Amino acid sequence: GKENDPINGSGPFKVKDGTKPTAESLELTAFDGYHGGKVYVRSLSFIALNGEDRGEAFNANKGDITDSPPLAITREHGSLTVEPNAVFLIPLNTKRAGSPLQNQKVREAIHLTIDPAPLAKIRGEEPIPASQLMPSSIPGYNPDLTRPARDVAKAKQLLKEAGYPNGVTINFTYYAPSQKTADEISRQLAEAGIKLKQDPQTEVKNLGQKAATGGTDMYFQTYSTDILDASDTLSVYSDTANYTNEKVVKLLADAQNTFDSSKRLGLLQEASKEMSTDLGVIPVYTPKSSPISYNKNLVLQRDINSSNLLGIYWAKVYAK
Repeated sequence: GKENDPINGSGPFKVKDGTKPTAESLELTAFDGYHGGKVYVRSLSFIALNGEDRGEAFNANKGDITDSPPLAITREHGSLTVEPNAVFLIPLNTKRAGSPLQNQKVREAIHLTIDPAPLAKIRGEEPIPASQLMPSSIPGYNPDLTRPARDVAKAKQLLKEAGYPNGVTINFTYYAPSQKTADEISRQLAEAGIKLKQDPQTEVKNLGQKAATGGTDMYFQTYSTDILDASDTLSVYSDTANYTNEKVVKLLADAQNTFDSSKRLGLLQEASKEMSTDLGVIPVYTPKSSPISYNKNLVLQRDINSSNLLGIYWAKVYAK
């Protein structure tokens, strides 16, 4: 029957009878045979809209949860509650033969020298210093991690211990319109003896090509997960042309293959800790202007340690 159609999967929802998923919309209804127990949310409607249209939909009370609506609308619309969903990151290339970035102490020195506040100010953002690759709103965030205070002296000592008493020089690729951000990163790292050879790119596709193929030592970007789960962010950065962390790859595979949500969460938190220790990607800050927003007329109950009724191990939603 339709309930056994592969399109319905094994989650808490099934495709609504009489509807068909399209690129613009998806209608779901609760599946009362769900192995995780009672499904409190009886129906879900997903609608694909661009930024401005998402804001208008909220103003017209046509939506309850959204990612990244226009900031002006978020601030003006009194019924929205906002939680950040992005981190400004500096990925490093640890795979180039002979690169000083292959040494974890050099990567740690970069981490200790980067100062989030001046960077955020240049970019017109209000920062939350980041201890890991995802913000606290995302399941898999490890609450035991903290971002160390900036320590240029310790960074210089780490470079010396790594065999670079006179500092290092690395290539730094970025999108040319972000020159001020690049200059601030260069200024900060120079204080510790880390010289960046600037490589501005006027075409986004060229930057993307270099970043994706290991064609540079370092770049920066802001990443947010569209599935609201740490497995997304961790999988994006743990095995690339620039960096591979086999321990994290194994932890993610284990997380994917477990149906125990508490165990799964622990595996993701362990993977997050490993990434933040090895520092193949430097977490810098979460912009407060990178929101997940939801209507205050809904109550979102944090429940990331048990089966999640949205199917993303994030929250239970109840109508007031």
